[in-house]
Amino acid sequence: MSKFKIGRPKLTDPLISKDERKAHKKELHKEWEKRNADKLRKYHREYQSIRKDKQKLKYQRYMDRHPGRKRELHKLWYSKNKDKVKMRNGYYYERRKAALIDVPIGEKIKITKWIQSWRCLLFVKCHWCNRELRPSAVHIDHVLPITLGGKHRLNNLVVSCPRCNLSKHNKHPKQFLMELSQSSSDKNQTQFFS
Repeated sequence: MSKFKIGRPKLTDPLISKDERKAHKKELHKEWEKRNADKLRKYHREYQSIRKDKQKLKYQRYMDRHPGRKRELHKLWYSKNKDKVKMRNGYYYERRKAALIDVPIGEKIKITKWIQSWRCLLFVKCHWCNRELRPSAVHIDHVLPITLGGKHRLNNLVVSCPRCNLSKHNKHPKQFLMELSQSSSDKNQTQFFS
């Protein structure tokens, strides 16, 4: 017998009918669960801690067999836990919002003039990879990301292609330039050998 088996109350009265016995058994079981709530919680915690790895493996196998189900479960979790998601994501949104609000009016005017100056050109060069693009296809990027303490100021804004901006994400400029130079050298080597 396993140490996790919990004894249940048994009905031994032969005068009770089968349906009455089931109903009475349910009532007794509910009463027993109320009396032994702490014992049950402890049992479930121990059981879960022992089976944690097995459960994780079982879940991964199930998700591999049913890839669409994972998305459904995530959507369901997000819909039920909107407050947790807001709290988790709120930190980044609030920090970004605070950085944008902190911009002086004179700086906002300079930024809009800067944007207008390159929007009327035929081609604009990406700050990171020097590719020429149409002004309608470029992104405005913060050199030092706001999440790393950068400000929304003209001296921190550059024009970048969507590929560079999206791959840079919130990396430090030095780190991103190193990655960019490594990827470009890998491309040059493959072109040289092919």
